[in-house]
Amino acid sequence: MNKPVQDIANMNYLLKVVRAGLIRFVTEGVDSWSKDGFRQLFKDAVDLDHPHIVATLKEWEEEGLIRIIGREDLYIEVLRINT
Repeated sequence: MNKPVQDIANMNYLLKVVRAGLIRFVTEGVDSWSKDGFRQLFKDAVDLDHPHIVATLKEWEEEGLIRIIGREDLYIEVLRINT
């Protein structure tokens, strides 16, 4: 595993890339992610338990974009996409 990114600006960039990736994958029929699969979207560059990542995922959940399940085998489900 790579050393996780700690810089908030870099995390924000990675979160934008991941959000775009989620949109692409959902259009291809992938709408749920294991924790390991979701982590791989970040190229293992972030700690999913980092407070900034957790807060952003909760924001996405509050927006109705995802549902956080939190299990290893089912970490998130994408509910809708915004382009």
